[in-house]
Amino acid sequence: MVEQLKRCIFCGSDDKLTSEHVYGEWLKAYVPRTRNKHEFQYVKSDSPGVHEYADKKIRAGDPISSQVKVVCGSCNSGWMSGLQNRAIPFLTLLVRGEFRELNITAQTAIAAWAAMATMTSEFLAREPQKIVIPQGERTWLKQNLTPPLNWRIWIGRYNRETWNGQWVRTTLHIGSKKDIEKWLTDDLRAPNIQTTTFVVGELYISVLSGPFQPLIDIWDWRTARRARARLEQIWPIKHLAVFFPPPPITDTDAESFAISFERWSADIAKRTGYK
Repeated sequence: MVEQLKRCIFCGSDDKLTSEHVYGEWLKAYVPRTRNKHEFQYVKSDSPGVHEYADKKIRAGDPISSQVKVVCGSCNSGWMSGLQNRAIPFLTLLVRGEFRELNITAQTAIAAWAAMATMTSEFLAREPQKIVIPQGERTWLKQNLTPPLNWRIWIGRYNRETWNGQWVRTTLHIGSKKDIEKWLTDDLRAPNIQTTTFVVGELYISVLSGPFQPLIDIWDWRTARRARARLEQIWPIKHLAVFFPPPPITDTDAESFAISFERWSADIAKRTGYK
């Protein structure tokens, strides 16, 4: 079980693991902890269009307090603390929905923080089969302090009304031609693509990663077209400056955007007969 993890997920050290706040303890000064429960949703597909389950749970406590015990003290107080501190000056405005012009430095800092939160939050699922992000990508973040090159990250402004979602994760398996022969004798198709959506204050963050660069690059929110005007891409860098916030996200948008990539892959599977 993930609860029994003995090595740091970033450096592999077997030193004593520490409890890491997924979103950062610093947030308590800017985002009030007023919620006594939140929704935690995980959607897994063995292959596009084939749902194994949609696991939706209500967890006690304010989501900002979420912690995982998966990193060593050296990483926690070292490079992870430095990465977070570089992002905080920008995040303190974004979580309150305040206007900000984000230059390349700001976009990179926020994207790196979002990648770190995504990598650690993956272990909130508490089941090893739900861990999709490969070790090499965690190592990349530690060494380069930027998201891996095959990641895409968007941000938007969300004024919560009735949607109780906090963390929505989808995983699926997309195979190459080389996989087909293996599938003839092996039914195991481990997920290799993930999307993670989470909300911090008024900041809505969407992350997509996987091994097939052309597939990652082509994603244009075609099953959630409103996202094109309401989410700004901050990784990879597209613009010298991004103006935040874009038009606000509604409750319906928040839930729709979170599962839009999975819907797209399911639609492709249905039209092509992929199984």
